Amino acid sequence: MTTIRILHIEDNRLDQELVRDALNAAGGFSLDTICTLDELRGRLDAPHFDCIISDIHLIGFDGLQVLELVRARAPQIPLIFMTGTGSEELAVQAMKQGAADYIIKKPSHIIKLPLAILAALDKQRMLAEQRIAQDQLRKLSRAVEQSPVSIIITDRTGAIEYVNPKFIALTGYAHEEVLGKNPRLLRSGLTKPQVIARLWQTILAGGEWRGELCNRKKNGDLYWESVSITGILDDAGAIAHFVSVQEDVTERKRAVDALKRSEAYFRALIANSSDVISVMDANGIGKYHSPSIERVLGYAPQEMVGRPLLDGVHPQDLSKVARPLQDLLASQRQGQGQAVEFRFRHKDGTWRDLEAVGAGVPDLDGQAVVVLNSRDVTERRAQEDKIARLSRIHAVLSGINSLIVRVHARQELFDEACRIAVEHGNFGIAWIGVLDAAGQEITPVAAAGPDAALVSALKLSVRPDAVHGHSVLARAIREGRPVYSNDLASEPGMDSERIREAIRRGYRSMVALPLPVQDKVVGSLTLFTKEANFFDTDEIKLLSELAADISFALDHIAKEEQVSYVAFYDVLTGLPNRRFFSERLNQSLQQARHDSRMSALVLVDVERFRNINDTLGRHAGDALLKSIAQRLKQIVGEQGILARTESNHFALVVGAIDEAADAAHFVTQTINTCFDLPFQLQDTELRISVRFGIAVFPGDGADADTLLKNAEVALAKAKLAAERFLFYAPDMNARVAETLRLENKLRKATVQGEFVLHYQPKLSATTGAIVGVEALMRWNDPETGLVPPLKFIPILEETGLILAVGEWALNQAVSDYRKWRDMGLAAPRIAVNVSSIQLRQDDFVAVVRTAIDSAARDDHGLDIEITESLIMTDVENNVTKLNAIRDMGVGIAIDDFGTGYSSLSYIAKLPVNTLKIDRSFVIRMTKTAEDASIVSAILSLAHQLKLKVVAEGVEELEQADFLRARHCDELQGYLFSRPVPADQIEAMLRKT
Repeated sequence: MTTIRILHIEDNRLDQELVRDALNAAGGFSLDTICTLDELRGRLDAPHFDCIISDIHLIGFDGLQVLELVRARAPQIPLIFMTGTGSEELAVQAMKQGAADYIIKKPSHIIKLPLAILAALDKQRMLAEQRIAQDQLRKLSRAVEQSPVSIIITDRTGAIEYVNPKFIALTGYAHEEVLGKNPRLLRSGLTKPQVIARLWQTILAGGEWRGELCNRKKNGDLYWESVSITGILDDAGAIAHFVSVQEDVTERKRAVDALKRSEAYFRALIANSSDVISVMDANGIGKYHSPSIERVLGYAPQEMVGRPLLDGVHPQDLSKVARPLQDLLASQRQGQGQAVEFRFRHKDGTWRDLEAVGAGVPDLDGQAVVVLNSRDVTERRAQEDKIARLSRIHAVLSGINSLIVRVHARQELFDEACRIAVEHGNFGIAWIGVLDAAGQEITPVAAAGPDAALVSALKLSVRPDAVHGHSVLARAIREGRPVYSNDLASEPGMDSERIREAIRRGYRSMVALPLPVQDKVVGSLTLFTKEANFFDTDEIKLLSELAADISFALDHIAKEEQVSYVAFYDVLTGLPNRRFFSERLNQSLQQARHDSRMSALVLVDVERFRNINDTLGRHAGDALLKSIAQRLKQIVGEQGILARTESNHFALVVGAIDEAADAAHFVTQTINTCFDLPFQLQDTELRISVRFGIAVFPGDGADADTLLKNAEVALAKAKLAAERFLFYAPDMNARVAETLRLENKLRKATVQGEFVLHYQPKLSATTGAIVGVEALMRWNDPETGLVPPLKFIPILEETGLILAVGEWALNQAVSDYRKWRDMGLAAPRIAVNVSSIQLRQDDFVAVVRTAIDSAARDDHGLDIEITESLIMTDVENNVTKLNAIRDMGVGIAIDDFGTGYSSLSYIAKLPVNTLKIDRSFVIRMTKTAEDASIVSAILSLAHQLKLKVVAEGVEELEQADFLRARHCDELQGYLFSRPVPADQIEAMLRKT
């Protein structure tokens, strides 16, 4: 039950209680009591009540003022006055002005207040409904008068009682001409009489009739109306009136007729069109296909209705079709899309090329559809593709013709021919292979294309009995004619792993073109393309011309090479002659000058060669020279510079050396090996001796001629002095002799154990205690005493002696650590420097493990230090070794950090524990802001990466304070101690 909300205006508390009791007794009412006009105004701003009760006399105002305010602000809310016995006249006046009722303030009257409220609310509701009905009637009258359709109202006999202005305007009759007349008498059109009869039968039976009628205007013109006639019943249920609503549809009728004619016209066009007309819904499902679809694609129209268009599109073309369809659906009436070409599966399984253009439109239901006009362009596309293929091959042919005019080197010809085939001919892979001397195997020598790696390191046998002896390439080589395949997947003999991979990458066709030179096949050009059925007679004809041009160029190059060979090479040994050697030497010297490196020219003289010719004959001498040349070739390699400059003289270049001693090493330790073994000349075993003359660039000459001349002078001096070798510069002979002498002494020192370890302490930056030592190698030369490492370590590394000495240092460090522990001292860990040569050895991890095992205890105390640049060379291999060493409990420190090219972010990934800040930064950090910032940054970032930091080269107290303030872990330098022998370290440890 809905609660009725009452606003009560009363300033007498007793009267307030009387009203409240009366309403509470009746139930269903809520009461809100106020006393002033201001409170009433506030309530009327947003009235939340259904009825107002007000005293007729209030302090400061009366009921008429209340009535005026309520009528102005909330006239829809009924107002009931409460009045005393002397105020009835004022109450009556208030009712005349719009009050709903009044109640006399007597208990016998007040109990009637709930009924009065309900009556007032019913009256108010009835008045509201009357107002709505009257308003609707007025609107209906206006709508009828202003209606865009004609309206006729007749009585039950059919006599016209009313017509609206639209009827008058449409028919041309005056109002008085139609009243009282039957519409059938006014208008006689083309509507058949039987239709009119059925119309009246229907409506007289109380039904409603709808349809179209053809009528005639007053002037005789015909027009069509869409008519709705309804019978209106009276209270007794009998027909009292007929209402006829008539809309002029003449233009629509004409448009429909025109549309039907147009539809018939277009249906005839579509039925006879050679193109396929299709209609698809928003999901791409076919709703209609023209009859031509059967001729173009083999399907009856009904077979494709209800099927998605994309089901028949080639998988590789789906993206070309799906997006345009969506765009057309989105555009609808905004025009047609761009033409799209795609492949569609014919009913027989083949693919047809279609060119389609579509338009997005709404259908009769307002749903978006696509109308697609598709044309079969398979034949046109095939012709275009053929023209394109021939154009590509013509472009390759043109490029090859231009190439053979300017290229005079076989490899350049091969490389460029492959490149042109790929870039101009758009072939995926182009490669050229050469046939071995026996004509059994073909090997690639040049290749181009994104998948050229497929033919790298390929060797194919062309024998008929080989595994792939019947492949396209093998047949082309054996038969000397082009052989092609337009379907690699089904070609016999094409089941090799590389061919399968090519097919997987999309290659479908290939051709092998033999390259004959002087009627002998010397190789082949092979082309791969991702287009199926690429090659036919026309393409093969052009490609045969292309191969013939390459063969012509090969023949021309071969003849040029024969002439050039005689001019630049020694015919006997196959080595460059003096002229060619001079050119190559100049090129080598230019590179050495660019790199600021030294280079050496070595002349080799075969002693008593004339005696060999005189004794064993010239053929023996020739055989000896060939053997010597072959051995020297093996030493210098394919990239080395070697020549025969005179009858019994050979010349070679020792490039990129650091000092003259390097050339001497090469002569004594490498070239000499050529002559250690005897030479076998038929049945004679012959041992020979040689002498060497050496000239060093740039000191002995800045060009090839000068260097050759001075090397010949050095060779002559060596022969006169009976020396094995001599340098052109006399002082260089002395220096090299001293270097070789020092090397010999170091070899002896290694055997006799003349090396010792000195140790430099590393102190804790916070406690000052010795927490580690660095082992530094010294050579105790019996002749000169202790030799600093810079004078002998480089020679140890050059000679490889560092491997033996480095292994000794590791074992000695572990031994000293064990000795200190056995003495009861707090032995610090010992860090041993490791050279790049040691780390590169495959057995380096085993060497470290052997040194650790010699400790015969878990606490071996060994760490190693490796320079920053060393660890970043061959990172992957070095990290593997260092991981293995760390797993043995060996700490790893990066020495000289900051001078290499690594980064802390990369160091964090390496198995290292410690960074040692290079002394160059430590020396300058208290003098320059830049070095101070570098040191601070290294310390901060290293600690974030959980790495310990050691500063080396600390020589001043100010440096130590700077490092301590920035939480450096350990300090090392002359401020605390120089490197000292092991016994002095023992003394230091005893004091702690």
